[in-house]
Amino acid sequence: MIRSQRFQTNLRNFFLLMLTFLVGTTGLAEEPNKSKGREIFLKTWHLVESNFFDPDLNGVDVESIKQAYLDQIESDPTTVLRVTNESLARLSASHTRLFHESEPLYYELLDIFAYGQAEREIRARFQGQLPNYVGILARTDQRLVKGVVPGGPAARAGVLVGDKILSADGKAFHPLESFAHKSGQSVTLDIERDGKSLKLSVVPERIQPREAFLKSISDSAMVLEEPPYRIGYVRMWSYAGEVYQERLAELLRGKLKDTDALLFDLRGSWGGASPDFAQLFLSQTELLMKPRGREPFVLKEPGYSAPVMILCDESVSSGKEILAYNLQKSGRAKVTGSPSRGAVLGGELHLLPHGYALYLARADVEVDGKSMEGIGVSPDHYLPEEYHFTDGEDDLIRNGKAYLLIDLIERDLKYRFFVDQQARTKEHVRYVDRQNQAWLKTLLENHGWPDRELYQEAATTAWLIAQHADNDLEFQKYALKLLTEAVDKGKALPKHRAYLQDRVLVNQGLPQIYGTQIKRENGVIKPRTEIQDREGVEERRKAVGLPPLQEYFDSFE
Repeated sequence: MIRSQRFQTNLRNFFLLMLTFLVGTTGLAEEPNKSKGREIFLKTWHLVESNFFDPDLNGVDVESIKQAYLDQIESDPTTVLRVTNESLARLSASHTRLFHESEPLYYELLDIFAYGQAEREIRARFQGQLPNYVGILARTDQRLVKGVVPGGPAARAGVLVGDKILSADGKAFHPLESFAHKSGQSVTLDIERDGKSLKLSVVPERIQPREAFLKSISDSAMVLEEPPYRIGYVRMWSYAGEVYQERLAELLRGKLKDTDALLFDLRGSWGGASPDFAQLFLSQTELLMKPRGREPFVLKEPGYSAPVMILCDESVSSGKEILAYNLQKSGRAKVTGSPSRGAVLGGELHLLPHGYALYLARADVEVDGKSMEGIGVSPDHYLPEEYHFTDGEDDLIRNGKAYLLIDLIERDLKYRFFVDQQARTKEHVRYVDRQNQAWLKTLLENHGWPDRELYQEAATTAWLIAQHADNDLEFQKYALKLLTEAVDKGKALPKHRAYLQDRVLVNQGLPQIYGTQIKRENGVIKPRTEIQDREGVEERRKAVGLPPLQEYFDSFE
C-alpha cells in the first residue's frame, strides 16, 4: 500500500499525542496505611478530573462518587476493578475503563499503544518485551464465551461462542490463572453447551496480541463457493493500527483477489481503524512517476472494487464504526447485523502502579458534524444480536452471505437483461445467449428460481434467458420445471410460465397451449405451431394475464 512519509508521521504523532504515562504518584498526598486499591481508585479519579474530555465530567460530582464507592474498595484486583469501573460508568462515556494485569484485555490494550516513545515505557513492564501472556484467545464474561479469535488455541480446540467454561483441569476457570505456566501443555476444559456437558482439550500458548491478531486475520480469510459466485470472507478482530490494514490489503490482493464480493467482518474487541482506511475499497488508482534523468515507472494501488457486506454487532466500536459509517454512507457497502456500540470518543492510556492501566476518554469525536457516541451504525439488514449464533453456527455470516447473494444476483440479472436486449440486433446474439444460458444454469442449480419478491423486475431476466436457450431443450425443460414450482408458490409470474411452456412445446414440434410463439408468413403473423383447443385459448390466456390472441398478434404489425 502506498502511504506518504508525512501521513505515516502524522498518524504516529496522533497516537503519541493521545498517550500520557503516569508511573508512580500523581501529586496526591497518600496516607501510609491506605490500601493499594484505594490508592488506585483515587489516582483514577484524579486523572478523570484532570484529563476527561468534558470539563464538566458529564455532570458527575467527584466528591459524591468518592463517598459512594471509596469505602467499597478492597486491595484485591477483582474488587478494585469492579468498584472503580462501576464508578467510572457514571460518566456515561466510552473509552473509559480501568484494566489490570489479571485480565487478557490489559495486555491487548497496552500492546495497541506500544509505539514510539510509549513503547519503552510499556516494555519496561515486560522485561523489555512487548506485552504478552499465556492464554487461549477466547473472550469470556463470567465464564460465558462471547468471542473466539480465529486461528487461536480456543478456536482450534472447538470452543464456540455461547459455551460456558465451567473449569480448567478440574479447577474454577479463570482466563489467565487457568493457563499460567502451562504454555504448550494440554488443559482439559469442562464445557456447558446447550444444556449438555462436554470436555475439550485446549493447548494454551504465549500470546503476543499484535502477532496473534495479525495471524487471526490471515486465519479467518476464506473463499465461500456459491456458484456462480466466489465470496470472500475476512474478520478484523483488531483494527488498531496500520499493520492490520496492511495485512488486509495483502489478502485482498492475494487470497481474496478474484472474489465476486466480500463479507467484511468487523466484530471483535478493538477498533482503531483510521478513516482513510476506506481508500482500500475505492476504485483503482495509478501513480505515474517521472524522476528527472530516470525512466518513468508506475505505482498502482488496486482497491477492492467488488460489493462489500459489513458484519456488525455491539462489539464493533471506535474507528471501526467510523469506517463502517463512511462505507455505508457512500453506498460502497451495506451492513448486516445489529447496531455498533456507539463508542467513538478519543481515548488515551495512563499507566498506573501495581499492574493497573486506565483507558480514559480525552477527546470528543464528530462525524459529519454530529457525535456518534451512544448511537453507532445502524444496519441495513437487522439481525438481533441474540440470534447471531445458533448451535455454534455463525448466523451472521450465513445471513450476511444470503443478503450479499441477493444483491449479486439482482445486479447480474439486470446486467444480463441489458446484454440480452442489446444482442438482439447484433451478430453475436448466439454468443451472448450461450453465455447467459451457462450463467443461469449454474445459478438455478445452486440457488433455485429467482424470487420475484426479492428481485422485482430483475427476476424477469431468468425467464428471458431460458426463453432464448433454444439450443438446449433439456435445459429449457429444467427451467420450466423450476419456474412452474415458483409460480405455484406465488414467486413468479404465470404469464412467464405460459411463454416458456409454449416455447418448449414448439421446440419439440408440438402444439402450443397459449399461442405465444409466432412467426411471420407472407407478411401475416401466425402461431408457429397449432394451438391446442383453439376455442379455449382465450380463457387460458386471460387466466395467466395475457391479452386476447388477436390483440397480441396485432402488436407485432
